[in-house]
Amino acid sequence: MAKLLLLEDDPPTRLYLHETLLAIPAQVQCASTLAQAEAAIQRIAFDLWLFDANVPDGHSADLLIRLRIAGIQTPAVALTADNDTAMTTALLASGFIQVLTKPVASTELLQAVGKLLPAAAEHDLWNYSHALAAAGGVESTRAALHDMFLQELPDLQRQIIDALAQGQHPLAGSLLHRLNGSCALVGADALREAVVALANDLSQPSLRDRFVNACQRTLREKP
Repeated sequence: MAKLLLLEDDPPTRLYLHETLLAIPAQVQCASTLAQAEAAIQRIAFDLWLFDANVPDGHSADLLIRLRIAGIQTPAVALTADNDTAMTTALLASGFIQVLTKPVASTELLQAVGKLLPAAAEHDLWNYSHALAAAGGVESTRAALHDMFLQELPDLQRQIIDALAQGQHPLAGSLLHRLNGSCALVGADALREAVVALANDLSQPSLRDRFVNACQRTLREKP
């Protein structure tokens, strides 16, 4: 799973960005100051940094320059509420690979981040250890949740495809959100990846086909 560092000092914005980035799916470490971000970078090898341009203890461009001088070349995206061309030019000149203007739509954020992350191998179909941990380490609970998930999946798949066919995208999005949570609970990693991809672009027929295929694989193969 991709590891992202999000530097954002505004709590509501940080929460929104954090929850959006989890859909990649990714592990998202949050920081609210340059000091916190720099400390996290010393501990963890991130795949991507997302830095608010201005935070209480300074400018993220200054931090990025220091990190580049230190030889750390992790790709970095700047987030700023200032859409001035001069600001964008300055941020790019300091080493940011892209600048996103806040408020940034979830689809724009996910597309931008997805293009910058290294291509991931296809997820294994089932993540047994994750499912067992989610069940509190109780195998009988994991098995019961797994069986319930498989019983509900065919009908939920049908509802999602029907909603998309009828142009009811809000309903389809809500159902996909529900399925995403269920997949996480039972460790259906490959299906969850297809669910997230479709939720991010409901209009793509290829993503619908991928979702249906992932559902069928999940129903056929047991962990």
